[in-house]
Amino acid sequence: MALLHGRPHQPRRSKCHDPRGNSKRTNHSDPRRIRNQDDEPLIDIAALAAALDVKVCFVRRLVWERRIPYYKVGKFIRFKLSEVRRWLDGRRIDPLR
Repeated sequence: MALLHGRPHQPRRSKCHDPRGNSKRTNHSDPRRIRNQDDEPLIDIAALAAALDVKVCFVRRLVWERRIPYYKVGKFIRFKLSEVRRWLDGRRIDPLR
């Protein structure tokens, strides 16, 4: 046990901790559940900006204006690359000739 300000310091317990040793965790904490049905990974804003070759602030503006499909995972914004590609295909402008 470490001393903090001259007093013994108790480490913080996670919200899922049970003093009797029982785990309160559910299957929701399983990282495999974050994947969608077709096993496509969700990417973050920085990865999407790199894939589109644009700045992160541009992607954030698209999200803020709700112009791009996205998911909220807690407080985080995530994207499916296939949905973004479909969204981009709908914005394609054909040449005049």
